[in-house]
Amino acid sequence: MKIQPMLSKFYRLLATLLLISSAFLATLNYSSPSAYAVDSSVMIAVDEALGSGTIDKIKGKAQQDLGTVQKNVSNDVEDEIQGTVKQIKGRAKQDIGKTKSGLKEAGSNLEEASENVVDSVKNFFGS
Repeated sequence: MKIQPMLSKFYRLLATLLLISSAFLATLNYSSPSAYAVDSSVMIAVDEALGSGTIDKIKGKAQQDLGTVQKNVSNDVEDEIQGTVKQIKGRAKQDIGKTKSGLKEAGSNLEEASENVVDSVKNFFGS
């Protein structure tokens, strides 16, 4: 079984759940600061579990899909334009998530390489 199609389905499911939950949360009134803290802590936990930038990718995909639906269902030119704008914003958000993932990976690679250089120097001098 290939992992990429499974991840794609997983991300779509997460995007759908995020879209539904964000629509629900938009109806609530955040009067306490703790509501924001819970929301951000969940996002941080998801990013830590699935990799940096995952939340941005999910939000971007949800926004892009929402824009696609709005664009395709609309009979009004203004709504179609708004749908296209949402698609573009969603793609940009996904790109931000991909960039965050790439930067974190590059940082990890750099850290590992520097540790290897230190070990090589120690081995050379017999420390």
